[in-house]
Amino acid sequence: MREWSFGNNGIATLNGQWEFYWDQLLNPNQIAALQDQERPRHWIDLPQAWNGQEVDGERISGMGVATFHLEVQLNPSSRVLAVELPMIRTAYRMWINGQFVAYGGRVGLDRDTSTPVNYPQLVLFPQAGADKLDIVIQVSNFDHRYGGIESELMLGEARQMVAFHDRLMGLDMLLVGSLLLMGFYNLGLFLIRMKEKSPLYLGLFCLLVGIHTMLVGEGAMFKLFPRLDWVTSMRLEYVCFYLSTAVALVFCYSLYRKETSRAIVQFTLYSCALFTAATLLAPPYVFTSMVMVYQWLNAAVCVCLIITLIRAFAAKREGARLILSGVIIYMIMAAIDAAEYDQWIGFGGISPVGLFCVIFMASFVISMKSVQAFASVETLSRELRDLNMRLEYRIKERTAELEQSNLTLARTNEDLARLETSRRHLLSNISHDLGTPMTLIQGYVEALIDRVVVGTEQQDKYLKLILSRILGLNRLITDLFQLSKLEARQIDFYMQELTIAQVITYFSERYVVEVHNAGLQFEFRSTSTNAPELPSRVLMIDVNRMDQVFTNLVHNAIKHTSTGGLIQMLLQENEHDLMLKIQDTGSGIEQDDLPYVFDRFYKKDKSRNSAAGGSGLGLAIAKEIVEFHGGSIWAESLPGQGAQICLMLPLREVDPASALSPDETY
Repeated sequence: MREWSFGNNGIATLNGQWEFYWDQLLNPNQIAALQDQERPRHWIDLPQAWNGQEVDGERISGMGVATFHLEVQLNPSSRVLAVELPMIRTAYRMWINGQFVAYGGRVGLDRDTSTPVNYPQLVLFPQAGADKLDIVIQVSNFDHRYGGIESELMLGEARQMVAFHDRLMGLDMLLVGSLLLMGFYNLGLFLIRMKEKSPLYLGLFCLLVGIHTMLVGEGAMFKLFPRLDWVTSMRLEYVCFYLSTAVALVFCYSLYRKETSRAIVQFTLYSCALFTAATLLAPPYVFTSMVMVYQWLNAAVCVCLIITLIRAFAAKREGARLILSGVIIYMIMAAIDAAEYDQWIGFGGISPVGLFCVIFMASFVISMKSVQAFASVETLSRELRDLNMRLEYRIKERTAELEQSNLTLARTNEDLARLETSRRHLLSNISHDLGTPMTLIQGYVEALIDRVVVGTEQQDKYLKLILSRILGLNRLITDLFQLSKLEARQIDFYMQELTIAQVITYFSERYVVEVHNAGLQFEFRSTSTNAPELPSRVLMIDVNRMDQVFTNLVHNAIKHTSTGGLIQMLLQENEHDLMLKIQDTGSGIEQDDLPYVFDRFYKKDKSRNSAAGGSGLGLAIAKEIVEFHGGSIWAESLPGQGAQICLMLPLREVDPASALSPDETY
């Protein structure tokens, strides 16, 4: 790979022939000692499981240990590289250029001395001027039917790999979030009208698929629950797979009872119960081997579903065409995944997308039913009003009854409208950062109820703490809503042209009073070379939004700067951009925190996104506003020497004759 440029060619896959040492756990020194010896060598094409590989005339099984060795030739460099390790079955250790860099589980020579894991990992390491990468991976597997490295390893520069890893994780979380939201939405529909069972089955199916998706792919479940052990995760993955098949068939049966065979439904439920029980009770190497049988059952169920949907479509049943289209898409993608799992093809992992299509189509059908019910209510309300008008002059008592019915239906309509509005607001304001304040409030209240705090002064203190936490939650929700609207570009920006002189006039003294009131000094310095009489370059900004950004940055600087300190606002202009800096003499930011201070909810005592009482969203909001203006924002700091927040905003050329003078208002 000496001719490979990560910048131009992108991330490289380490596919191809690797040196393969079966039934041996060798370290880099032992492999180096073997290189000069005359001996037969064994090779394996990765990615693939080692099942069925021929070693010394014998075909090996999935259980055992092995060492993989690969040498990658590179141009010498001091850059930082990264390797994306896939889900390796089922425990591994890795060395690069003799340095131990990663492990997963515990590698052992038998089942008793090994501990399995099953999640991907991103390994960063310095190239340190080396002209090659000597990669050694020890793998042991005594728990899964397949052993070895089944997915491709990827190599690239650290920045590329981190971005690639984050993008995949983001896509996984987007899919999981969509599935879980649709699941809870349909469960909510069921709770509203429990007589209709189809939303219940669809909601359960969404939750099962969402949990299964978190256990595969990028392993999001292991990020949320790092202590989740391998056996439990495998059982959960397989149980979700089995139950989702049965729930999907029951959902179809609830919609199209006449077209679905009851005997097939019962057989599927019994089979699902049997496989689920075996998964929960049997050891991993047993229940992982059973999945091939269930895949055939799953394929048969899909065929039955298609036959049922075809019959429903022929009978012109409502929604049959949409659900049939989704099931066909899922079957194609599930077949690809099954072939990849059984080592028939080298790509897969797309069945969740197919399931999402099915769920989306089914949810659309359920929603259409709800809309039709709502339309029926409106039609009935209108008819009742008309009848009321016609009968008013004849029977007053009957008119009163009809008017009461009309009011009842109107209230029902209003309740449904409020429910829909509340649902939309809930989805836009859900925040995972509410748990800790609520727990603290609960603790304070329990202390008051249990008479742990008896003094009036202490009770007032606890009530003030509760009020403080509640106010913090309100600020968090407000900031989260504003950030969500900024990210969705749903906030209007009132852009106007400002010359450099107008920027200086507006911002140079705007924050002086606040800084001085805090016992600090304020200084504004400009290195602009743009003459006021010739405003050849201007900014296109929303003044109020940018004022919000600078107010947040100045307040952060005030909170982190001791009395008597200095806060500076610096303005620097170059040919294409205008740089604005807020610099303080406070405690500074740790180097490990600098890349994350603009992330939402990144709150750590050393970072600028955790000012007292803050929601962890202020700098994220500032970043969204700056990026909307086509600019960029970043932080620079040395601990103990203050921090510096830098903004870069683009300038553009204008006709001097049409530009505003510095004295004009804006």
